[in-house]
Amino acid sequence: MFAMPVQRDTNETYDGLPMVQLHDDAEDLDAFIKFLYNFGIPLKRLDPDTPLRVQGILKLAAKYQVDSIRTRIVQRLEDDWPTSALSWLRFSNDERLFSEDCARYISLEDGKYPEDNFPEPAAAIRLARDFDIPSILPAAYLRLLYADPTLNWDDIRRKRDGAPARSIRSARWHLLDHVDMLRVAQGRLRLVQSLPHVHRAFLLGSQACHGDVGEDDEDEDGTPNCHQIIVRRHGEFSAARYSSFWTGVDEAGRPDPIAVLQKLRDAAADWKMCASCTELFRSKVASEIKRLWDDLPRIFGLVSSDT
Repeated sequence: MFAMPVQRDTNETYDGLPMVQLHDDAEDLDAFIKFLYNFGIPLKRLDPDTPLRVQGILKLAAKYQVDSIRTRIVQRLEDDWPTSALSWLRFSNDERLFSEDCARYISLEDGKYPEDNFPEPAAAIRLARDFDIPSILPAAYLRLLYADPTLNWDDIRRKRDGAPARSIRSARWHLLDHVDMLRVAQGRLRLVQSLPHVHRAFLLGSQACHGDVGEDDEDEDGTPNCHQIIVRRHGEFSAARYSSFWTGVDEAGRPDPIAVLQKLRDAAADWKMCASCTELFRSKVASEIKRLWDDLPRIFGLVSSDT
Protein backbone atom coordinates (compact mmCIF):
# COMPACT_ATOMS: atom_id res chain seq x y z
CA MET A 1 0.00 0.00 0.00
CA PHE A 2 2.79 2.41 0.91
CA ALA A 3 5.59 0.99 -1.23
CA MET A 4 8.57 3.37 -1.50
CA PRO A 5 11.85 3.40 -3.41
CA VAL A 6 14.82 2.17 -1.41
CA GLN A 7 17.14 5.10 -2.16
CA ARG A 8 17.45 7.06 1.07
CA ASP A 9 18.39 10.28 -0.68
CA THR A 10 15.09 10.33 -2.58
CA ASN A 11 12.81 9.79 0.45
CA GLU A 12 11.52 12.64 2.57
CA THR A 13 11.93 11.86 6.27
CA TYR A 14 10.42 12.97 9.54
CA ASP A 15 12.34 12.36 12.78
CA GLY A 16 14.62 10.08 10.82
CA LEU A 17 11.78 7.95 9.46
CA PRO A 18 10.53 7.78 5.86
CA MET A 19 7.53 10.01 5.28
CA VAL A 20 4.83 9.41 2.69
CA GLN A 21 2.84 12.36 1.39
CA LEU A 22 -0.84 11.50 0.94
CA HIS A 23 -3.56 13.64 -0.57
CA ASP A 24 -6.41 11.94 1.28
CA ASP A 25 -8.65 13.65 3.79
CA ALA A 26 -6.96 13.44 7.21
CA GLU A 27 -10.10 12.36 9.09
CA ASP A 28 -10.94 9.73 6.48
CA LEU A 29 -7.40 8.38 6.57
CA ASP A 30 -7.37 8.27 10.37
CA ALA A 31 -10.64 6.31 10.40
CA PHE A 32 -9.37 4.04 7.63
CA ILE A 33 -6.16 3.17 9.50
CA LYS A 34 -8.07 2.51 12.73
CA PHE A 35 -10.54 0.31 10.91
CA LEU A 36 -7.71 -1.49 9.13
CA TYR A 37 -6.04 -2.43 12.41
CA ASN A 38 -9.29 -3.17 14.26
CA PHE A 39 -9.20 -0.41 16.83
CA GLY A 40 -11.61 2.47 17.02
CA ILE A 41 -14.58 3.17 14.73
CA PRO A 42 -16.98 0.65 16.27
CA LEU A 43 -20.04 0.17 14.10
CA LYS A 44 -23.03 -0.05 16.40
CA ARG A 45 -25.92 -2.17 15.22
CA LEU A 46 -28.80 -0.22 13.62
CA ASP A 47 -26.94 3.08 13.98
CA PRO A 48 -28.60 5.66 11.67
CA ASP A 49 -25.23 7.41 11.24
CA THR A 50 -23.29 4.36 10.03
CA PRO A 51 -23.41 5.34 6.32
CA LEU A 52 -22.01 8.78 7.14
CA ARG A 53 -19.25 7.33 9.29
CA VAL A 54 -18.05 4.75 6.78
CA GLN A 55 -18.30 6.78 3.58
CA GLY A 56 -14.71 8.02 3.73
CA ILE A 57 -13.45 4.61 4.82
CA LEU A 58 -15.10 2.92 1.85
CA LYS A 59 -13.64 5.52 -0.48
CA LEU A 60 -10.11 4.76 0.71
CA ALA A 61 -10.75 1.02 0.79
CA ALA A 62 -11.62 1.22 -2.90
CA LYS A 63 -8.65 3.47 -3.67
CA TYR A 64 -6.12 1.22 -1.93
CA GLN A 65 -7.95 -2.01 -2.83
CA VAL A 66 -8.42 -3.21 0.74
CA ASP A 67 -11.30 -5.59 0.10
CA SER A 68 -11.40 -6.88 3.67
CA ILE A 69 -12.52 -3.47 4.95
CA ARG A 70 -15.25 -3.20 2.34
CA THR A 71 -16.45 -6.70 3.20
CA ARG A 72 -16.74 -5.88 6.91
CA ILE A 73 -18.65 -2.67 6.25
CA VAL A 74 -21.02 -4.28 3.75
CA GLN A 75 -21.71 -7.05 6.26
CA ARG A 76 -22.60 -4.47 8.89
CA LEU A 77 -24.98 -2.71 6.50
CA GLU A 78 -26.61 -5.97 5.46
CA ASP A 79 -27.07 -6.88 9.12
CA ASP A 80 -28.79 -3.53 9.69
CA TRP A 81 -31.03 -3.59 6.62
CA PRO A 82 -33.41 -6.48 5.87
CA THR A 83 -32.46 -8.51 2.82
CA SER A 84 -35.34 -11.00 2.96
CA ALA A 85 -39.09 -10.91 3.51
CA LEU A 86 -38.77 -12.50 6.95
CA SER A 87 -36.11 -10.08 8.13
CA TRP A 88 -38.23 -7.16 6.87
CA LEU A 89 -41.23 -8.34 8.90
CA ARG A 90 -39.04 -8.61 11.99
CA PHE A 91 -37.54 -5.18 11.32
CA SER A 92 -40.99 -3.58 10.92
CA ASN A 93 -42.30 -5.29 14.03
CA ASP A 94 -39.31 -4.12 16.07
CA GLU A 95 -39.89 -0.54 14.90
CA ARG A 96 -43.56 -0.70 15.81
CA LEU A 97 -42.94 -2.18 19.25
CA PHE A 98 -40.18 0.31 20.00
CA SER A 99 -42.41 3.25 19.04
CA GLU A 100 -45.20 1.91 21.23
CA ASP A 101 -42.81 1.57 24.16
CA CYS A 102 -41.60 5.13 23.63
CA ALA A 103 -45.18 6.38 23.68
CA ARG A 104 -45.83 4.42 26.87
CA TYR A 105 -42.67 5.56 28.63
CA ILE A 106 -42.38 9.02 27.17
CA SER A 107 -40.21 10.34 30.00
CA LEU A 108 -37.42 7.89 29.20
CA GLU A 109 -34.64 8.72 26.74
CA ASP A 110 -35.60 12.39 26.65
CA GLY A 111 -34.53 14.17 23.51
CA LYS A 112 -34.48 11.06 21.33
CA TYR A 113 -36.84 9.97 18.61
CA PRO A 114 -37.75 6.29 18.22
CA GLU A 115 -36.25 6.43 14.73
CA ASP A 116 -32.86 7.27 16.26
CA ASN A 117 -32.61 3.58 17.11
CA PHE A 118 -33.01 2.35 13.54
CA PRO A 119 -31.07 2.90 10.30
CA GLU A 120 -31.89 6.02 8.30
CA PRO A 121 -32.84 5.28 4.67
CA ALA A 122 -31.60 8.27 2.66
CA ALA A 123 -27.98 8.06 3.84
CA ALA A 124 -28.05 4.30 3.27
CA ILE A 125 -29.34 4.79 -0.28
CA ARG A 126 -26.68 7.39 -1.06
CA LEU A 127 -23.92 5.10 0.24
CA ALA A 128 -25.29 2.01 -1.51
CA ARG A 129 -25.50 3.78 -4.85
CA ASP A 130 -22.09 5.44 -4.56
CA PHE A 131 -20.29 2.25 -3.53
CA ASP A 132 -22.32 -0.43 -5.32
CA ILE A 133 -24.10 -2.12 -2.41
CA PRO A 134 -27.40 -3.08 -4.09
CA SER A 135 -28.45 -5.62 -1.47
CA ILE A 136 -29.72 -2.97 0.97
CA LEU A 137 -31.54 -0.79 -1.57
CA PRO A 138 -34.97 -2.53 -1.67
CA ALA A 139 -35.45 -2.24 2.09
CA ALA A 140 -34.03 1.29 2.21
CA TYR A 141 -36.38 2.56 -0.52
CA LEU A 142 -39.34 0.79 1.09
CA ARG A 143 -38.47 2.36 4.44
CA LEU A 144 -38.11 5.77 2.75
CA LEU A 145 -41.76 5.60 1.67
CA TYR A 146 -42.73 6.06 5.32
CA ALA A 147 -40.66 9.20 5.80
CA ASP A 148 -42.36 12.59 5.70
CA PRO A 149 -40.85 14.53 2.75
CA THR A 150 -41.32 17.78 4.69
CA LEU A 151 -39.12 16.60 7.56
CA ASN A 152 -35.36 16.60 7.11
CA TRP A 153 -33.55 14.40 9.62
CA ASP A 154 -30.86 16.92 10.55
CA ASP A 155 -33.10 20.00 10.56
CA ILE A 156 -35.66 18.69 13.03
CA ARG A 157 -32.89 17.71 15.43
CA ARG A 158 -31.34 21.17 15.30
CA LYS A 159 -34.63 23.01 15.67
CA ARG A 160 -36.31 20.69 18.15
CA ASP A 161 -38.49 22.51 20.67
CA GLY A 162 -39.74 20.45 23.59
CA ALA A 163 -40.26 16.70 23.69
CA PRO A 164 -39.86 14.92 20.33
CA ALA A 165 -42.90 13.51 18.59
CA ARG A 166 -42.90 9.77 19.03
CA SER A 167 -44.33 8.78 15.66
CA ILE A 168 -42.19 11.04 13.51
CA ARG A 169 -40.60 9.65 10.34
CA SER A 170 -37.91 11.82 8.76
CA ALA A 171 -35.00 11.30 6.36
CA ARG A 172 -31.87 13.04 5.11
CA TRP A 173 -33.67 14.08 1.96
CA HIS A 174 -30.87 16.42 0.87
CA LEU A 175 -28.63 13.41 0.18
CA LEU A 176 -30.93 12.09 -2.54
CA ASP A 177 -30.96 13.03 -6.21
CA HIS A 178 -33.63 13.06 -8.91
CA VAL A 179 -33.09 9.36 -9.62
CA ASP A 180 -33.92 8.48 -6.02
CA MET A 181 -37.00 10.69 -5.95
CA LEU A 182 -38.24 9.16 -9.20
CA ARG A 183 -37.77 5.68 -7.78
CA VAL A 184 -39.73 6.62 -4.67
CA ALA A 185 -42.60 8.06 -6.72
CA GLN A 186 -42.70 5.12 -9.10
CA GLY A 187 -42.32 2.65 -6.25
CA ARG A 188 -45.31 4.12 -4.45
CA LEU A 189 -47.45 3.74 -7.57
CA ARG A 190 -46.25 0.21 -8.31
CA LEU A 191 -46.88 -0.89 -4.74
CA VAL A 192 -50.49 0.23 -5.07
CA GLN A 193 -50.67 -1.69 -8.34
CA SER A 194 -49.25 -4.75 -6.57
CA LEU A 195 -52.26 -5.10 -4.27
CA PRO A 196 -53.47 -8.15 -6.28
CA HIS A 197 -50.78 -9.98 -4.31
CA VAL A 198 -53.11 -9.59 -1.35
CA HIS A 199 -56.15 -10.92 -3.21
CA ARG A 200 -54.24 -13.96 -4.44
CA ALA A 201 -53.83 -15.11 -0.86
CA PHE A 202 -57.56 -15.90 -0.75
CA LEU A 203 -57.50 -18.07 -3.86
CA LEU A 204 -57.31 -21.45 -2.17
CA GLY A 205 -60.00 -22.94 -4.40
CA SER A 206 -60.61 -26.63 -3.83
CA GLN A 207 -57.71 -26.78 -1.37
CA ALA A 208 -59.94 -25.40 1.40
CA CYS A 209 -62.00 -28.13 3.02
CA HIS A 210 -65.80 -28.08 2.79
CA GLY A 211 -66.43 -30.36 5.73
CA ASP A 212 -69.04 -33.07 5.12
CA VAL A 213 -71.34 -30.70 3.21
CA GLY A 214 -71.32 -28.91 -0.11
CA GLU A 215 -69.12 -25.87 -0.43
CA ASP A 216 -72.16 -23.57 -0.40
CA ASP A 217 -73.86 -25.28 2.54
CA GLU A 218 -73.39 -24.78 6.24
CA ASP A 219 -73.04 -27.47 8.86
CA GLU A 220 -76.16 -28.63 10.69
CA ASP A 221 -75.51 -26.20 13.52
CA GLY A 222 -75.22 -23.30 11.06
CA THR A 223 -71.44 -23.09 11.30
CA PRO A 224 -69.84 -22.09 7.97
CA ASN A 225 -67.24 -24.44 6.57
CA CYS A 226 -63.68 -23.34 5.83
CA HIS A 227 -64.36 -22.61 2.18
CA GLN A 228 -67.24 -20.32 3.12
CA ILE A 229 -65.12 -18.53 5.71
CA ILE A 230 -62.43 -17.82 3.13
CA VAL A 231 -65.01 -16.56 0.62
CA ARG A 232 -66.68 -14.32 3.21
CA ARG A 233 -63.39 -12.90 4.42
CA HIS A 234 -62.39 -12.18 0.85
CA GLY A 235 -65.71 -10.41 0.35
CA GLU A 236 -65.09 -8.30 3.44
CA PHE A 237 -61.62 -7.53 2.17
CA SER A 238 -62.91 -6.43 -1.24
CA ALA A 239 -65.69 -4.32 0.31
CA ALA A 240 -63.16 -2.55 2.52
CA ARG A 241 -60.61 -2.02 -0.23
CA TYR A 242 -60.51 1.72 0.40
CA SER A 243 -59.77 1.43 4.11
CA SER A 244 -56.23 1.93 5.37
CA PHE A 245 -56.20 -1.46 7.09
CA TRP A 246 -56.89 -3.48 3.99
CA THR A 247 -55.11 -1.49 1.30
CA GLY A 248 -52.18 -0.46 3.43
CA VAL A 249 -52.42 3.07 2.04
CA ASP A 250 -52.42 5.45 4.97
CA GLU A 251 -53.55 9.06 5.12
CA ALA A 252 -50.23 10.20 3.67
CA GLY A 253 -50.59 7.91 0.66
CA ARG A 254 -47.89 5.42 1.67
CA PRO A 255 -48.85 1.90 0.56
CA ASP A 256 -47.64 -1.24 2.29
CA PRO A 257 -49.27 -4.41 0.96
CA ILE A 258 -46.63 -6.46 2.78
CA ALA A 259 -48.00 -5.15 6.08
CA VAL A 260 -51.55 -5.95 4.97
CA LEU A 261 -50.59 -9.51 4.14
CA GLN A 262 -48.95 -9.92 7.52
CA LYS A 263 -52.11 -8.61 9.22
CA LEU A 264 -54.15 -11.16 7.30
CA ARG A 265 -51.78 -13.92 8.31
CA ASP A 266 -52.11 -12.97 11.98
CA ALA A 267 -55.90 -12.53 11.76
CA ALA A 268 -56.48 -15.97 10.23
CA ALA A 269 -55.92 -17.62 13.61
CA ASP A 270 -59.24 -16.12 14.79
CA TRP A 271 -61.34 -17.06 11.75
CA LYS A 272 -62.46 -20.39 13.26
CA MET A 273 -61.24 -22.51 10.38
CA CYS A 274 -59.88 -25.98 10.93
CA ALA A 275 -56.19 -26.22 11.77
CA SER A 276 -55.34 -27.57 8.32
CA CYS A 277 -57.06 -24.74 6.42
CA THR A 278 -55.70 -22.12 8.79
CA GLU A 279 -52.17 -23.29 8.14
CA LEU A 280 -52.90 -23.56 4.41
CA PHE A 281 -54.08 -19.96 4.28
CA ARG A 282 -51.17 -18.69 6.37
CA SER A 283 -48.74 -20.51 4.10
CA LYS A 284 -50.37 -18.98 1.04
CA VAL A 285 -50.05 -15.52 2.59
CA ALA A 286 -46.39 -16.16 3.39
CA SER A 287 -45.80 -17.13 -0.25
CA GLU A 288 -47.41 -13.90 -1.44
CA ILE A 289 -45.28 -11.87 0.99
CA LYS A 290 -42.14 -13.48 -0.42
CA ARG A 291 -43.35 -12.97 -3.98
CA LEU A 292 -43.94 -9.29 -3.30
CA TRP A 293 -40.61 -8.84 -1.52
CA ASP A 294 -38.75 -10.48 -4.40
CA ASP A 295 -40.47 -8.02 -6.74
CA LEU A 296 -39.20 -4.92 -4.88
CA PRO A 297 -36.15 -4.44 -7.16
CA ARG A 298 -38.53 -4.07 -10.11
CA ILE A 299 -40.99 -1.98 -8.13
CA PHE A 300 -38.29 0.57 -7.30
CA GLY A 301 -36.68 0.47 -10.73
CA LEU A 302 -33.48 -1.20 -9.55
CA VAL A 303 -33.65 -3.73 -12.38
CA SER A 304 -35.13 -3.67 -15.83
CA SER A 305 -38.88 -4.26 -15.90
CA ASP A 306 -38.17 -7.09 -18.34
CA THR A 307 -35.93 -8.88 -15.83
